[in-house]
Amino acid sequence: MDEVKAIVRLASEMGFALIPRGGGTGLTGGAIPALTRSVVLSLSKLKAIRDIDPDSMTLCAEAGVITADAIKAAAEQNLLFTVDPASKAGSSIGGNISENSGGPFCFEYGVTLDNILSYSMVMPSGEFIEVARMNHPRHKIMPGEAAVFEIRNEQGETTRTITLSGDD
Repeated sequence: MDEVKAIVRLASEMGFALIPRGGGTGLTGGAIPALTRSVVLSLSKLKAIRDIDPDSMTLCAEAGVITADAIKAAAEQNLLFTVDPASKAGSSIGGNISENSGGPFCFEYGVTLDNILSYSMVMPSGEFIEVARMNHPRHKIMPGEAAVFEIRNEQGETTRTITLSGDD
């Protein structure tokens, strides 16, 4: 992670836009540079599935894990990984988060945002943060409901809270 932090910080200091790239399917154009001074940072080597907990029904994975591999790993624990985009053979977990991917299960279970408990990322300053969903009801955000996320710094302190309405 230190290497990622250093690269992100350096790109920012040098005035480069940084585009993280995971699976690189390019189906939505999310990793295509739009600015002249751009750097594409491949996260494809961050492909570890760190933990699968059948009791809490959670999977912890790095950004470069291919979606189909996460689906298979969850199924081996009798769990359903509900983010199932058409690009699952090449798309990555990080890409699913940045694109808010869905798939056939999204009608019942929602898109990535609805299924995520937390994720970590590096800010342009090189600061490592965690975005954590609070009081997750374990279903998609419905009209009249809200999803509340806490932004935490490296020390675990909440620095900001963001609320998204199910009506939006």
